[in-house]
Amino acid sequence: AALEQKVYDKFACWCETTTARLADSITAEKANIGTQTTGILTAKGAVAVYAHEIATHQADIAKNEHAMKGLTKVREEELASFEAREKELSETVDTVERAVIVLKRGQTFMQSKQGSQELKLLATSLNAIVQATWVDSHQKAAVQALLQSEDGDEDLSLQPQATAAAYASKGGGILDALADLQEKAEASLSTTRKDEMEAKHAYEMLKVSLTTEGSHMGK
Repeated sequence: AALEQKVYDKFACWCETTTARLADSITAEKANIGTQTTGILTAKGAVAVYAHEIATHQADIAKNEHAMKGLTKVREEELASFEAREKELSETVDTVERAVIVLKRGQTFMQSKQGSQELKLLATSLNAIVQATWVDSHQKAAVQALLQSEDGDEDLSLQPQATAAAYASKGGGILDALADLQEKAEASLSTTRKDEMEAKHAYEMLKVSLTTEGSHMGK
């Protein structure tokens, strides 16, 4: 009986101790559950914030891509316009230079077979210059006078006997007018190239900015 009581007391003590430990553990875990629940709610809030930021960045990235496409299209149009303008002005400068050379060479050059063919091409180029919108009325009149014979019935390619002196006396000085036209074309060409360089630089800078911004938002 004494042994049984001793075993009983020992078991009872173990039960009390274990019960107390379990009670403490339950209390601690309940507190931990509360903490974890708070953490979960906080994390859900953070997820909602990040989801909103992601959606915002995705929208901004889409806007940047759309803007980049628009800018690229405009840039391509600008470049095409520049190339056409540069070609026109370069050809004008070249044509005027050749016209002046032809006039200064006089009869010997104009009467040669090679010269006659070149004059036909030159006359065609000069006619194109007359149609240009940027050529003023005085310069157009000078070129038109150059393309006409003394009686106005034949064009330059059919009048090989013309001389620089004869043309210089027409229309207030055709050579001077051609020099003015060449100077204007060269100035316009220089300005056009400068504008193109600035436009290209501005596009490249904006492209880098949009690309960098899009990369950051993507990350």
